Amino acid sequence: MLFSLASWNIFIHRSILIYGVIENVMDFNLKTLRKAGLLSTLLLLTHYSQASNIDIYGTINLSADRITSITNNESVEDLTIASNSSSLGFKGKTELGYNLTAVWQLENGIDVSGETGSISARNRFLGLSHQYGSLLMGIYDTPYKTLAKKMDIMPWSIADRRTMLGVSVLGPTSIDLRARNSVVYISPSFYGFEARLMQTTGNDTNKAGDSNSVTSTSLLYDNEGLYAGVSYEIQNGVNTDPTTGRPIDTTGIRIAGGYHSTSLSLNAIYEILQSDTNPEFDRPAYGSSISYKISDTTFKAQGFLVGDYQDQPDSNASLFAFGVSQNMAKNTEIYILYAFNNNAARSRTALGGPAHGETYTPDFGENMQSSSLGIIYRF
Repeated sequence: MLFSLASWNIFIHRSILIYGVIENVMDFNLKTLRKAGLLSTLLLLTHYSQASNIDIYGTINLSADRITSITNNESVEDLTIASNSSSLGFKGKTELGYNLTAVWQLENGIDVSGETGSISARNRFLGLSHQYGSLLMGIYDTPYKTLAKKMDIMPWSIADRRTMLGVSVLGPTSIDLRARNSVVYISPSFYGFEARLMQTTGNDTNKAGDSNSVTSTSLLYDNEGLYAGVSYEIQNGVNTDPTTGRPIDTTGIRIAGGYHSTSLSLNAIYEILQSDTNPEFDRPAYGSSISYKISDTTFKAQGFLVGDYQDQPDSNASLFAFGVSQNMAKNTEIYILYAFNNNAARSRTALGGPAHGETYTPDFGENMQSSSLGIIYRF
């Protein structure tokens, strides 16, 4: 159910007011830093980082989401602010000799919306790079997750792929991980081919064996605009069933491919999940996306379909999203998205998700739709 013109006017008006408040707060904080003398400290830190080959980078990505839940032809609406994986990071490298380079990164997720005010761990690692590849240790996206990122043209938004790919019929549990205690090998590109291998240690320090471990691999071809890849992952007890509390062992296979140019992006993905311990995880999923850029404006559309889970009839679901983004400057983008999902009687796939900063999880069989107005600033 699309919004009326009056609803759109209210939504956009509120969003402009919110943006004005954010702008005033940022201006106030800048004045405060100047008075406290902290601004010069930050400038000195930036100067030091440049002299020491340390890169400071980040993203502020805020959106105003209008959410509508629809059950039995009755709708409930809400307006919220989401942080969309806003982040602050530091990274660098040091030449060691013998064709070796030490590489490191410390990246943090920042809740700019103030909903929780939390700082979370994103990719953080220390490793060695050589002409034969890179070996990293720390917390890092699994190869299984990285393969899907290539086809997601609306990441971190209300239409984020992770509410459909890698989830169970129960909804909140996902196998797309930024895995802890991991060792990752990334091969050099050879005629467009790249291989990745990750192994994590068990997170349960009270037990021996592979409790809470992940083994993940991928092989990707990416050359002259064409890419194709396959990924395979085994998880042992990483997630637990939110209903029974039992550990979940899961195996996933993903196949993805597409074409990228300066103006056009076409992508498709297929996934199959299987579990020896929880058959409700056994199901296929499909997705595709397209974007087309005209000057500084990009039009986007993507969709995902989830089939019925094993022993769970009427558990299929779908998600479709449309949007347009406008580059206002080299590092600033404004976008508008519209997304909606359809859940069968025994499905409860959500909109948004942890990467979005807000998860809008419906009841079983409930459908949702959302409009989102956002702004992204990168530095």
